[in-house]
Amino acid sequence: MAENVNGQDLFGSGGHQWKWSEQERFAKRLVTAGCQGEGLMLVALAGMSGVIEGRNDGEPAVLKASAASKAAADAAMNALEAPIRALRSTAAVVAYEDDTGAGGNNLILEDYVRVGGRRYGRQGANWRVWQHYRCIVRLI
Repeated sequence: MAENVNGQDLFGSGGHQWKWSEQERFAKRLVTAGCQGEGLMLVALAGMSGVIEGRNDGEPAVLKASAASKAAADAAMNALEAPIRALRSTAAVVAYEDDTGAGGNNLILEDYVRVGGRRYGRQGANWRVWQHYRCIVRLI
């Protein structure tokens, strides 16, 4: 299956990439009196956090929609954002596949933030709308 979150291509309308942090490791150092050296015991692995953001020279990611009127373009953009906001509000653990093909069943969409206002333009008879965003995800 291609890149998706919960089986849906939520960010496919604009250029973006997934950026992952290193997985946090919690370890305990062990030192025993009378012995040389020390040991390290791995206690736990924490989840990894990530950001879904734009590809073009660090520019923010953008969702894109177009329609015959400005109001219809806004409605189309709202329809693109609705499933993203729904996943954020439920904090459901869902399946995913990122842009490199890595995937699993342990993703939570922690936050979706609009960056700036919507931008509008005309392309022939249609209105186009763009929305920059930043999406924070976590693997548990």
